[in-house]
Amino acid sequence: MVSKLKNGDIIITQDSPVDPKMSQEEALEHLNRVADHGMVYNDGPKGPSVYHSFFGSKTQGVGRHPLSLFGKVELGTHCILRFKDEKIASVIGAAVDSFNRELSREQLNQRPKNEDGVIQLTTPFANFHERQQDDPERVALHELFRAFRAHMRSTDGQPLSKNKGVSCSNLVSYAVKIAIIERLFPQEVPLSLQLFYTIEYPLKQVDSNIKKLSEIELSFFEAFDAKFREELKDCKEISDIEKEELYKFLCLPVKGHSIGEFCSHLKEFPNLFAKEGYLVMQEEVNHDGEKTLTPGILNPEELQAVSEYYKGIDKKPIEEVAVKVLAELGLTEEPRSGDRSLDNHL
Repeated sequence: MVSKLKNGDIIITQDSPVDPKMSQEEALEHLNRVADHGMVYNDGPKGPSVYHSFFGSKTQGVGRHPLSLFGKVELGTHCILRFKDEKIASVIGAAVDSFNRELSREQLNQRPKNEDGVIQLTTPFANFHERQQDDPERVALHELFRAFRAHMRSTDGQPLSKNKGVSCSNLVSYAVKIAIIERLFPQEVPLSLQLFYTIEYPLKQVDSNIKKLSEIELSFFEAFDAKFREELKDCKEISDIEKEELYKFLCLPVKGHSIGEFCSHLKEFPNLFAKEGYLVMQEEVNHDGEKTLTPGILNPEELQAVSEYYKGIDKKPIEEVAVKVLAELGLTEEPRSGDRSLDNHL
């Protein structure tokens, strides 16, 4: 049966579809090579939506779009990743929503525009390759601090990066890291870490006129790392082994790295992530003749069953047709209403 997407699912679009006959390992390698764009799924008051950092013809930056906009696509091109810890997965969707400030038409018109007249949202879009990667000896320390900074900005309702902007991989990575910090400190972020960020960090910036983390001495980040690890000892809800895994994930490189590189790191964390399958949009028609698109997930076996149907047929299995095949195979789930509003545009 086609399974449902869950809040916090990560959708990775691929430049080319997966071959249904690939082994799980081969499919993951394919994903690493051809991953093109990352989004986070969240079904809230406005219906099934994706949150991502995008560059559109009208607006660019971190925003929300109805998932129905991505309905008519080739099967096997949208991979679904899911965090196994439901407490983490449930926060990922909320994290991206916190960075999506829905603006009225009047507010949008007041936002700055680039040279092509494209409106910049509160967190602008940035290509990952425009950001210089950290020096190897600083990567883990910088990224732990950036993860905590992203969490604090999310809590305070601030943009993730109001000046430099973020790429799709930045948004996905930091949404996951924010959720991990929530999991490690479910009651409240320890005061010692808050003070480090709200007092010691601004003092460094003011005293030395510092604008980049690379301009701050390494000992500053080593001290933060030591405080963070010390506070982890008081986290009693999860095992020491899982704490260490989550800590390592917080230290993964993000700045200057692509969504494909994000995916390539997941094989290091088989206990944290699972590849659920591939996106399919089930088209339903109500009694008024209106069409709705309901998102679902095909596992690799179901994807192969659909693919077998198309052997010898000179057309690719787009979802509109594939859903009919799913019905014949008895794989469709119960229909539910989809989000048909197109109040935002790419």
